[in-house]
Amino acid sequence: MTLSRGLYVSVLAVVALSTARVEAGKTCACSADANVDYMCNNNDFTRISSCAGGSPVGVCAPADVDCDGDVDATDGNIVNCRIFEGSPVECCGACGCHADFNRDGAVTEDDLSIYDDESEGNPCVFDVNCDEVVNDSDREAVLCQIDGCSDCCNPNPGLYGDTDDNGVIDIDDVLCVLDCFVSGTCPNGDIWPCGGGDKVCDLDDILAILDTFQGFPPCPCPE
Repeated sequence: MTLSRGLYVSVLAVVALSTARVEAGKTCACSADANVDYMCNNNDFTRISSCAGGSPVGVCAPADVDCDGDVDATDGNIVNCRIFEGSPVECCGACGCHADFNRDGAVTEDDLSIYDDESEGNPCVFDVNCDEVVNDSDREAVLCQIDGCSDCCNPNPGLYGDTDDNGVIDIDDVLCVLDCFVSGTCPNGDIWPCGGGDKVCDLDDILAILDTFQGFPPCPCPE
């Protein structure tokens, strides 16, 4: 199906009329490093305890381990699970492909330096691809995210923007992103920025899916 000019304009009209910024339920990073010291230990419980009941902002943001908008006992339970060598999949239900180790909102060369300096023997923080060990594939996943790629922890990455994983980019993918923007009912619509989205569906996600639909994906890698 070809996206007509009229449909394209209609899509942009929906964006222009809407002011919603919907939190998308993308896979949470599930990092047990609640105090950002690149270790999993009792200090993480201390940070969670000091932040419990408050808003997860500033130094308390990483203490919201399960990314549900608050700091509570569940976050402590996840840290406990991770410390005792549970994988992110076991402890959080999915792999978050977490590589923003310093929690500055982006995966950069700084995170790669942290990985190189701190990762040895430390899967609790640096098992990026959730295979329960720290090895070269985790470093490759960090580099992948620095390059702005998506699906960096998927051994069989699909098409960028293929929200329903059917092997093609079609109008259903466009509608998914719109649904994510308007109501949050299709969380896979959080496709921008590259590397797994930002847990917010906004105009950038819609422009990204429209470009992808037209054959110009902004995040074409990994190959």
